[in-house]
Parts: sequence; C-alpha cells; structure tokens
Amino acid sequence: MLAVDRIPNKTLEHGASMIGELFSSGVCQKENGENCSTEAVMDASIGVQPSVVIEDKERTCDSLLMCIVTVLSHGLRSGGGVGDVLRKPSKEEPLFAARVIYDLLFFFMVIIIVLNLIFGVIIDTFADLRSEKQKKEEILKTTCFICGLERDKFDNKTVTFEEHIKVEHNMWHYLFFIVLVKVKDSTEFTGPESYVAEMIR
Repeated sequence: MLAVDRIPNKTLEHGASMIGELFSSGVCQKENGENCSTEAVMDASIGVQPSVVIEDKERTCDSLLMCIVTVLSHGLRSGGGVGDVLRKPSKEEPLFAARVIYDLLFFFMVIIIVLNLIFGVIIDTFADLRSEKQKKEEILKTTCFICGLERDKFDNKTVTFEEHIKVEHNMWHYLFFIVLVKVKDSTEFTGPESYVAEMIR
C-alpha cells in the first residue's frame, strides 16, 4: 500500500449525504411523532459510513505495468531507492535479511552505478564538445588560416604573426576577392580572376 494525496470527490460526498437523508426520512411514524425505524437507521448508517470513508492509501502493484511504473517513479526519485516507499519490515520477519539485501542492491546498482554512468556520459560529452571548441579557437589564434603557418615560424622574421594575418594573408580580403569573381561578368575577367573562378568551380 502506498499513501497518496487524493483529490476531493464532490460526487461521492454528495452521494453520502443523500444516503443519510434517505435513511433519516422514515416511512413509518409512531404515535408520539418518533420514527419507528430509528434503530434500523442507526444500524444501517453504521454499516454504510465506513464504506463511504476513503483511505488515503492505494495498492500500486496490482499489475506488472503498475509495478514497473511505481518502481521507476519512486525508486529513481527517492534518495535511498525504492526502499524509501516500501513497507518497513520487522526484524522478526523471515524475509528481513532478503529485504535488506534487495534494498541495498537497488541502491547500489540503480542509484549509484546506473545513474552515475548516465551522468558521466553526459558530462564527458559536454567536456569533449568544450575541448573541441577550445582546440578550434586555439588553431585560429596560433595558425594562419590561409597558408597554415604557425605562430612560432614568425619568431625570427621581420614580419610578425599579427602583421602576416592582418596584411599579407588577411582572410577577409580573400573572401572579398571570391565574391568579386562570383558577381563580375566572366567576359571581363583578368588572368588571375579567370584562374580563381576556375578553381572555385
């Protein structure tokens, strides 16, 4: 049995009040005005009232599907696993040791191992994406996009790496030239423009 928070059922409450009214409106009356079926009403009301009262517990493992849903829902959300929502066994019960082993196995296998494996895969994936992004940024900062020369090749040269990527091999100048070749009429191409247009094609 599992404790649940029930939504108040107005229809059921209304039905209970109608049953009370039905039994209280007696059919026969004594001479002094008392209801002759008072004793019967009291006996009947005693038998009716307990069936109207609804317990705040319900059975959650009447079918295999409901058992699976319950174990997944409460077992994964509870800090100690499915043992947090199961009935607390007495130590005198014959299956007390088996229940303790079951609770511990669920906690270790599902809560600790399986969930940490899933979280580890997610964290590793994000770490790989981050390292790949950092590697690309590092390549852009230390390597010429056009010729592929690295920053250390310009250490003893008259031209610094910054001057090389901004003046000699500015990638935006190359992009502008490609756009010029695409928008210019092919009959007006110069020799280098014809060559670049052929390479682009």
